[in-house]
Amino acid sequence: MTLEIRDCTFRDLHLVVGIHEKAFGGFFMSQLGSDFLFRYYKTIYCYDKPLFKVATLESNIIGFAAGFVSPADFYRFLSSNKLYVGLGALKGLLKNPSLLLPGIRNWFRVRENSASKLDFRYAELASIAVHPKHANSGVGSQLLSSFLTEAKKSGVQFVILTTDAENNDKVNAFYLKNGFKIRRKFYSRPGRLMNEYVKQLS
Repeated sequence: MTLEIRDCTFRDLHLVVGIHEKAFGGFFMSQLGSDFLFRYYKTIYCYDKPLFKVATLESNIIGFAAGFVSPADFYRFLSSNKLYVGLGALKGLLKNPSLLLPGIRNWFRVRENSASKLDFRYAELASIAVHPKHANSGVGSQLLSSFLTEAKKSGVQFVILTTDAENNDKVNAFYLKNGFKIRRKFYSRPGRLMNEYVKQLS
C-alpha cells in the first residue's frame, strides 16, 4: 500500500471533517459540530493562498494538514465570512450553550489576528490530523513535511502554529522533533496555556 499526499479538493472536505472529529473528538471546534467544521475548512479551501494537503491510502483519505499563507490576510477573509461560518456553529451552541463564551473569545482572537503583522513571509498550520487507526505510522510526519515544502514553494520564510502547552506532551514533542521552536506562550482562556511554535524555512 502506497501513501500519497496531494492537494485537498472540494470533494474531500466532508472526509476532512470526519477525520477532524475522530482525531479531536472532545475539543472545542468538534463540539461546535460537523456543519461548523465544514464551513471552517471550506473557508480555508476558498482562501486565495491556502496550504491544504490530504494523505490517501488506497484512495482513502487518512489524514490532512490545513493552513494558509499570510495569516493576517486569512483572518480578515475569515472575518468577512463570519456570518456564513458562525451560522454553522449555531446547532452546536444550542446543544451546548457553555460553548458560547469560548466562541466569543475565539472571535476576538480572529479580530486580533486580522490586525497582526504576520504577512506573506509567514504561513500558519491551522490543523493537522491523522485517522486514529493510522496513528504512529509516520503519516503525520509526511503530511507536515509536505506542508512545509509547499509553504517554502509559496515563498514563505516562517511557519507558525499553536497547540496546548499542558497535557499534550506527545504533540509538543512532535513539533520540537520537526524543528519548531517555541515563539511564545499565552493563555487562550483562563486555565488553557498554549504554545505558539515557529519554524524558519531555510
